[in-house]
Amino acid sequence: MKLLRHHITLYFNEKNEAVFESWLQLSLFGRNFYFSDDKILLNPESANDLVVLERLVRNAN
Repeated sequence: MKLLRHHITLYFNEKNEAVFESWLQLSLFGRNFYFSDDKILLNPESANDLVVLERLVRNAN
């Protein structure tokens, strides 16, 4: 079992914005602790954000 893990999640909200959520999970003594919750919003209608979103999705696959 790893002591420290990094998680990232991608989903689309009701405004069709791509939301990336990231956090760290520390596992100690049978309990999980979460730190550094962060969110990044990308609007797919923005040309710059669309390029970033396409690269991120392509690299995830």
